[in-house]
Amino acid sequence: MVVHDGDLIAGGHFNQAGGKTVNHIARWDGVEWSDLSGPDGIGVNDEVVALAIHDGDLIAGGAFTRAGGQTVNSIARWDGGSWSGLSGPGGTGMSGQVHALAVHDGDLIAGGYFEEAGGESINNVALWGGDGWLGLTGADGIGVSGTVHALTVHGGDLIAGGTFDQAAGKAVNNIARWDGVDWSGLSGLDGIGVNGRVIALVVNDGDLIAGGTFDQAGGMTVNSIARWNGMDWSDFTGPDGTGMNEFVYALAFQDGDLIAGGRYTKAGGETVNRIARWDGNSWSALSGPDGSGMNDAVFASVEFNGDLMAGGSFATAGGQPASTMARWRREATMTEILLIDPDHADVGDIVLVEARSEGPVSAPDSGYRGRIEADSGEFCDALVEPAGDNLVSFSCEITLTTAGRRVISAHYTGSARYQPSQSAAVVIQVTDLFVDRFETP
Repeated sequence: MVVHDGDLIAGGHFNQAGGKTVNHIARWDGVEWSDLSGPDGIGVNDEVVALAIHDGDLIAGGAFTRAGGQTVNSIARWDGGSWSGLSGPGGTGMSGQVHALAVHDGDLIAGGYFEEAGGESINNVALWGGDGWLGLTGADGIGVSGTVHALTVHGGDLIAGGTFDQAAGKAVNNIARWDGVDWSGLSGLDGIGVNGRVIALVVNDGDLIAGGTFDQAGGMTVNSIARWNGMDWSDFTGPDGTGMNEFVYALAFQDGDLIAGGRYTKAGGETVNRIARWDGNSWSALSGPDGSGMNDAVFASVEFNGDLMAGGSFATAGGQPASTMARWRREATMTEILLIDPDHADVGDIVLVEARSEGPVSAPDSGYRGRIEADSGEFCDALVEPAGDNLVSFSCEITLTTAGRRVISAHYTGSARYQPSQSAAVVIQVTDLFVDRFETP
């Protein structure tokens, strides 16, 4: 999954989304699903495994040979209106599957299991030069010796993870970095690389985080997830254990916390069921009213409009039906009204309401919103602003259109789809115009 032009893009092994034919790739605008159609067809003709954004366009990689009816061979570009292939002098696309995509120094990088790209001998990782594909050649060879499953950028270097023991002829053990000139391994005090497949890579606070099927990194026990600070490997240790009890397939962030998805049921010794949050000190479950996590594997995750989106082979999430896709949000725990001005009103008066809430703070365009509403149906919406440690404030004006005892409440949520959080309601008396009344001076 990736976010492109404000829409969520999901790729995988499916033909329908929201009941519509989409063919392995679809977009969701927050309300409904739609396809990515070209003049000659809808979607792609086989599985989508990787997505990225390059020069404003959506790039998809996978096992497909056609996109929008066009021959593309495992990689294609969507410009918002049609699909096209990435062709070199010797051909279009790759000779095998694309499993990973990233952008490094402005260049599109593709990794996977292929010997050729655009007709050129490449070996599993390639750079798109705008008019053809180039190999990432080191001092002792080209590319890597096996499949690349993940790509990211760390400290200005391209990082490739997968199932390979060599990069440009050097021993690297399933993860390597490319500095623009040559490949090298990621060494720890007790060893180089990891002892199993690397499937997911992300970067946070200067650390490279890797997830996969390994149990050691740099010679130390880590259990499916590890971080590398540029000098050494370390584990993610919770109060009751290290790492996960099975594989990690997806890594993302929400509210600054690391989110890991996979096939495991425990993280740091805690029962979490295939998806968990790391807050910098310990792992915790993503729980709903009816349960925690998913009933089967999570393969992809991304933050979208403040919510965490997860995709996989599961049928339930938090105990609720969720056919391969689910959304998880953190609700505010408390919202209080600070000001109502004026504190009594006539019908038609504009009332300013200010509120403050506990909850995650994010950028104004993240989708976090506050809502002020009256029990008679009037409401207004507002962007939230930071108001201190884990606090936000929001204010807006509502016009009260009916007389009587009105209950004003304030709600805050991490999504444009409003759900009431706990709120201290305030009563305001609204009177008809020209009705005599006593007032306190």
